[in-house]
Amino acid sequence: MLDWSTQQRVKTFQPNEGWISLKDGKAQGTLIGGNLNTMSGFFKSDYYPDLKGAILFLEDSFKTMAEEERSLSMLKLAGVFDEISGLIIGKHEHFQDQSAPFSFNDLLLEIIGEKDFPILTNVDIGHTFPSHVFPIGIQVKLDATNRVIRFLEDGVSE
Repeated sequence: MLDWSTQQRVKTFQPNEGWISLKDGKAQGTLIGGNLNTMSGFFKSDYYPDLKGAILFLEDSFKTMAEEERSLSMLKLAGVFDEISGLIIGKHEHFQDQSAPFSFNDLLLEIIGEKDFPILTNVDIGHTFPSHVFPIGIQVKLDATNRVIRFLEDGVSE
C-alpha cells in the first residue's frame, strides 16, 4: 500500500487509441458516477444517487474480467440500466482480462442486453493518466455516435 502523504512516484502516461462508440446515439442528463468498486460499497443505500435519466459514468482500476462481470451484473439486477439514459465507461487502468476469449466491451454489451441508450467506452477518466475531470451533478450531452461529451454547465457552484 502507498502512503499517499509521502509517495513520490510519477503516474505513467497511458496512451489511448481513442474513445469507442459501443452503442451509437445521443442523450442528455445529469452526470453521475465514479469508481465502480467504490460505488458498490454504498449501492442502493440512502447515499446512492438517483439515476433516473442520468448519464452514468463508471471507471475502475486493477480489476479482473470476473470482478467486472460481477459488478456490472449487480448493477443490472438492481435495475440501474433501466434508469439511465446514457453510459460512459472509463479506460481501465491495469485491467486483467484473464485470457478471456472476449473483450470487456463484449462483456458489457452482453450484460446490458437490449437496452437502448448510447454507450461510450475507453474514455480518459478515473485512475488512468491522463484523466479528464467530470463534475458530478451537472447537465451533459452525450453523443456516442461522434464520440463527444459536452458539459452544459461549468460545474462551479457559487
